[in-house]
Amino acid sequence: MKTWWVREVGGVGLALACLLAGCSYPLREIPRGTVRGKVTYKGQPLPAGFLVFYNASIPVEFGVIKPDGSGTYEASVTPGLVQVTVRWESSLGGNLPPERSSRIPANRPRPSPSIPGADLTAKQANLLDEVQQKYGSLRTAKPLTFDVAAGEQTWNINLD
Repeated sequence: MKTWWVREVGGVGLALACLLAGCSYPLREIPRGTVRGKVTYKGQPLPAGFLVFYNASIPVEFGVIKPDGSGTYEASVTPGLVQVTVRWESSLGGNLPPERSSRIPANRPRPSPSIPGADLTAKQANLLDEVQQKYGSLRTAKPLTFDVAAGEQTWNINLD
């Protein structure tokens, strides 16, 4: 009688092991698109900053605008239509969004840009603040959208 029980449990264990072995194939790699380009504002390259790529209002990737004054960036993004915001601070929190920052009293100083590795002048900081006011939210009057494809592509962003 013990032999029958061991045989049944062993058979079920062997079937379960085969089933699990069939499910152990590696997951399919999700394709990515490498987006590179240059960000300019009023014809001049941005001195530094961040691009936040959104899919259905969910941030999916960040791109860093190099703090060397060239305005160039690179980001690896899942293919599909994305919306993009331009910010001067790396976190999604911290500084007030453009729709709320206009409510800061005139006598209260605005937060200064905080970009690691960038030594910004007051003029550059004001420029980045102006850009974030216009393009730092998904609710901007001129939303930035891009259809990312798998592989490498160039998207130069000209802001006015």
